[in-house]
Amino acid sequence: MKHVRILAISILATFITALQAQPSLQQFEGQWTMTASPFEGGTDEISFTASMADHGQSLKCHADRFMVRNGKSYPMDWTMTVEQDGEKLRIGWLLDAEQPASTEEFQQPASHYALFGADPDGSHRYIYLLSENIETQKLEALTLWSEWMPTGSSTFALPKTQQIYAVVSKNRPYDGAVGYIDIWASTKLTYIGQQTLLGDVNGDGKVDVSDVVCTVNYLLKGTADHFDAKAADTNGDNVIDVADVTGIVRIIRSI
Repeated sequence: MKHVRILAISILATFITALQAQPSLQQFEGQWTMTASPFEGGTDEISFTASMADHGQSLKCHADRFMVRNGKSYPMDWTMTVEQDGEKLRIGWLLDAEQPASTEEFQQPASHYALFGADPDGSHRYIYLLSENIETQKLEALTLWSEWMPTGSSTFALPKTQQIYAVVSKNRPYDGAVGYIDIWASTKLTYIGQQTLLGDVNGDGKVDVSDVVCTVNYLLKGTADHFDAKAADTNGDNVIDVADVTGIVRIIRSI
């Protein structure tokens, strides 16, 4: 029995260690900024949001305004993941050749793009975010890993050899490019933080009577479960009081 107990303790310790090594994707939900150098020069700063994917194994990312061409803004969707090794972690940008990052139409003539020799026919073109494989000189769906950073870091830099291409293709899934719209290099991804919903005091994603109750409990007892002081401070005076309860009620009435 002693050996059985030792074995059980050993298995439990291994399991706990493995759990501790797993990075929490939830800590990276919220607002991000992508800072990169586009092909035409200068610096782009692109804001995007990250939320847990349904399966809980990656982050769904969305930018309302990933790039602008001829006065039109193009949204993009992609996936990121996190990998941890002891006290270090890194961000992985998953490029997908099966699903376009944007299904927005890009109606410029084919001559507008830097052609790769693909057939330019077809009016509806999809935008894929891909990367050039230096070894094969092909555009591919790769996972672009950032440099390893200490746990707790908020900025992650992709190696300069890893470039992100916005590629226009008439096909879905991708099987050849009409051309590329832009290339981003020296990319840095910076985690800004959770986006606070004013009035959502208990953090359940909506503002309702339960947030009023939570705030009242905080005022009466000095504490409350899942209390978010930033969300409760509806008038922005850095003090939680009856005026903020009134503010939450006003928010509920306006919904």
